[in-house]
Amino acid sequence: MKITDHIYFAVGSRVSTKKQDAGISIESQDKGVEGHILKSNPKAQILFNFAAAESGWKANRANIQKAYDELRRHNQSNPSKAVTCFVFLQADRYIRNLLNGASWIEKFQQIGVYINIVERWVDWDDTMSVSMFMLDLARAEEYSKKNSQNIKRCYTQRVEVGILPVPKLPRIYVREWITRTPKNYRILKGPAWEPFVKFKDYVLAGINMKAAWRRAGGKEALGSYDSAIQLIENPMAWGMYRGYPFDAPAPMTPEEGRKIARMRSAKQAKTAKSRKKQDAFMAPVCACPHCSSRLTLSVPNENTRRKPKKYLICGKFTPRHYRIDADKLNKDALELIQQLTLSGRASQRLGKKAEERSRILRANTEIEVKNLRAEAKKANEARQNIAWLLATGAVSVEDRDAVIARCDEISDRLADAEARLKNHGKILESVLQGLNNLGAIFREEPRRDMLTDFLLMAFPDGLIYDQKLGIFRTTTLNSALTVTTDLSSSCTKLKTRLPTIKASNRVMSG
Repeated sequence: MKITDHIYFAVGSRVSTKKQDAGISIESQDKGVEGHILKSNPKAQILFNFAAAESGWKANRANIQKAYDELRRHNQSNPSKAVTCFVFLQADRYIRNLLNGASWIEKFQQIGVYINIVERWVDWDDTMSVSMFMLDLARAEEYSKKNSQNIKRCYTQRVEVGILPVPKLPRIYVREWITRTPKNYRILKGPAWEPFVKFKDYVLAGINMKAAWRRAGGKEALGSYDSAIQLIENPMAWGMYRGYPFDAPAPMTPEEGRKIARMRSAKQAKTAKSRKKQDAFMAPVCACPHCSSRLTLSVPNENTRRKPKKYLICGKFTPRHYRIDADKLNKDALELIQQLTLSGRASQRLGKKAEERSRILRANTEIEVKNLRAEAKKANEARQNIAWLLATGAVSVEDRDAVIARCDEISDRLADAEARLKNHGKILESVLQGLNNLGAIFREEPRRDMLTDFLLMAFPDGLIYDQKLGIFRTTTLNSALTVTTDLSSSCTKLKTRLPTIKASNRVMSG
């Protein structure tokens, strides 16, 4: 099949990087292809032009897929002007992968489009011509492999002598230029080197990231807190660049870097778990109307970029179609708590429980203060002895800094515990005063675990949430009516109904 057998053409071009796309490579390829087509076939018409900046090795070629979709739609909707030839300048401009190239050729031929090359025009009716084209694709693949190997070998040689073609260095490093053309430089310690080493040591000693950042110099020495976190997670701070160790000083080892990464990952997981617990603070209180079991939090699309929808579901009920919108439930529950007011006997009961809990908390705080004072005494003795040990050479500067950091941490914890012990009576007094009007206590944003404890105490048999009406129901006149003396008049969100005879409709025990 010659070039004159086609009338309607599509032109394809490709460069490997976006930087090349900004040059004249795409334009020169287009001109070369269009010039050859119009010179060889004056009747030819070029209807499509597809250009891309992507690797020829990619199996999932977005540009070729886009061309395939558009040409298929065009040929189906315009049979009289169907494109029958898709032309590239060279074989490596089409693809640099023999197997993928052959599969795309077959795919295009199924919609009546033949891929061809200006450098070696293919007659798809001639077996020899097709074999030579496949040989060109194999050569393009082999050339690409050798080119990649040469680049990696050259890069490894530059890394071994400490010359890195990095566009930007972290602030812990500075460049010392040897020659500007060609670019040749050494990497030396920067002004943020010492503060960063302190920051790293504090973090490895177990100090909170933000506290360690402040102690190491804060924004003046390390930049913003987010910048310091990015810096400590940067492999260049570990002495690595693109997987290669380079000949330059490193403030930390790869093992230390991976250890800090694991610490941050564990903390983030703990934070996510705590946030999930807050979202499901009504789960221990609400029950399934079918089987009376407590609900659990479910996030179907948790890994999506958008804000995932949260539900409370019953894990025992089959089929599992019973679920509640967690956000709506939490909103109605907060309104319920704000409307509840306690008085009379209920206030006395809760007051006694608050006093008992207060005594337990005070005793635990006193024990904590006693233990922290003993630790602080030992830490201060170690702090006094560390100077002498450092002078004799028995310990290093890093050991001294770790001891000082540990001493400061214990002092902070002791001050916090003593403050809690001092204010303990005031907290109890404010709680007892607020029990006469519980709605005033929860008018501000409360702790979710405190709300869970309160609702479990008020409704030990649990609640059922009516999604349509937005109200909570109980099946028995349980302790909810003993806690609130006049619950019906003070709360519009809570309704009570007598238990039914059917076991399937029972929700609470009793």
